Amino acid sequence: MILIIPVAILVALIFFFLIPTEPQKAKKVVDAFYTYEQNAQFSAAYDLFHPKMQERNSRGRYIENRGKFVGVEGFPYSLSKPKKVKDWSMSEGSEPFETAYKVTVTKEIRDQDNGNYRLEQDVYVTQELETNDWKILWDFNE
Repeated sequence: MILIIPVAILVALIFFFLIPTEPQKAKKVVDAFYTYEQNAQFSAAYDLFHPKMQERNSRGRYIENRGKFVGVEGFPYSLSKPKKVKDWSMSEGSEPFETAYKVTVTKEIRDQDNGNYRLEQDVYVTQELETNDWKILWDFNE
């Protein structure tokens, strides 16, 4: 009995530190997405979009437009702490997601032609039901 309690505590601590929480998973996906964009790997970034995002934008169109928009390789970015949001919808009239995590991304752009500026975007992450993978969504609400 004396041995069972320390072993149970040890197992609980291992699970606590080794198994990522939902907010950690959400932030990891956003980090992977912007790392791909930072390295102009737009096709890999597109794969992290939720199917609802992929319905809005084809892979080819996204790659073409994002390549023009991002335009600067190696931009530094930072991520906020994920915030849980309930019943969030991607656009007016779209079906809400029961749970999503909002992560604010701040990109620091240093451009020789246009100066230095900061772009901030709220990104949403939810678990895709069919695959259980965490996927990216953008906000299209007015």
